[in-house]
Amino acid sequence: MAKENIAKFFDTAMTDKALAEKVAALAKECGYDFTAAELLEFGKARPLSDEEVAGAAGGWVPVAIRGLECEQCGKYRKSSRCEHCGYIVPGFEYKYS
Repeated sequence: MAKENIAKFFDTAMTDKALAEKVAALAKECGYDFTAAELLEFGKARPLSDEEVAGAAGGWVPVAIRGLECEQCGKYRKSSRCEHCGYIVPGFEYKYS
């Protein structure tokens, strides 16, 4: 849950003016010099992560985005076949036969 909250915080800090001003003020106290406007501009032009690029290029879509859990063991799975228990999502059997 912490990772999700951190991601939400940074997404909000780069889009919400009031929070961007607080973040910029704190950053200045810590020796980082940027304005709230620059932080908001950075949020608009933020480069894509490696996972986002791979998904856009037709590669693997991160499970966190799709929200997939294995129906059998409940653990995070990256594809239609769970790497933990070997369960294959119905309809995808042909890929692994």
